[in-house]
Amino acid sequence: MVDLDAFSGFLLALHRAERRLPADRFQDAVLDRLAAAVGFDAAWWGMAAFGRDDIRLHSSHAVGLPGDYDRRWLGVRHEDALARAIARRPGTTLRYDAAGLRRSPGLRSLVDTCGIRDALSTVVLEPVRGLATFLSLYRGPGAPPFGDAERAFCQAAMPHIAEAWRGNRLTHLRRQAAAGGPRVVRALADRRGVTHAADGGFRRLLRREWPHWRGPSLPAPLRRGAWYGASLVAERRVVGDLFQVELRPRPPGDCLTPRERAVADAYGRGASYKAVARDLDLAPSTVRHYLRNAYAKLGVSDKAALARRLADD
Repeated sequence: MVDLDAFSGFLLALHRAERRLPADRFQDAVLDRLAAAVGFDAAWWGMAAFGRDDIRLHSSHAVGLPGDYDRRWLGVRHEDALARAIARRPGTTLRYDAAGLRRSPGLRSLVDTCGIRDALSTVVLEPVRGLATFLSLYRGPGAPPFGDAERAFCQAAMPHIAEAWRGNRLTHLRRQAAAGGPRVVRALADRRGVTHAADGGFRRLLRREWPHWRGPSLPAPLRRGAWYGASLVAERRVVGDLFQVELRPRPPGDCLTPRERAVADAYGRGASYKAVARDLDLAPSTVRHYLRNAYAKLGVSDKAALARRLADD
């Protein structure tokens, strides 16, 4: 039986965190609140794709566990029958005691090394991307086993946790958009490059550089890091267990050589041919040559249009 007062308090805290916290603090705050309702020694929260022959990890956030816990688990995932059993019963929280956790040799080594003796695990499916949000809570030696009330609490809470996590990512991007310039668009993606939230113009700008891209995974260059391409510039930074990818159009003036840019800047600011030639120590004919190149590259035909185009930088 779920304690309704405790459950109501948890949901209120969850939705406050969804609205107020940046994406890199959300999971820790939710786990802190969950620990007050369902005591645990460690937790593992992330996203995965459960295929017929493999489990692909898309994100991983662990507390109270070794820093390389996800890497260790990936080494034994083919022996983790418990993970597949949980995936076959989405929305149901399953409990495993020490005997159940130690059934397979690989998993036995992992739980023994990490001091795991009891577990509550839940998976919630996300049909759109074919991914699942998972959350496992662990207790170690000396702690009492999880009870039916704690299992029921986790099962009732997990759909709300998954939905609030999605909402928090969208709120994070809206907050970033309000603080940044109008020419920058953003998305949050996991370690495999699958986007989980994106600004409205993100996909449109991405197709300027990769016309045949359809998603949901980012183009390979963006999964590796920053990108300076023909039509856009991309930067990437870590946000919790995800990555924030920021795109902006490549500045128009980038197509000019340094000399063409210097001549175009001076001329666009109102200087004459002769003044530009004198200030840059060039012949007037050379100035006209550089300006013809700049006009052609920037697609403009007069001084005013040239100044406006360079101002876009």
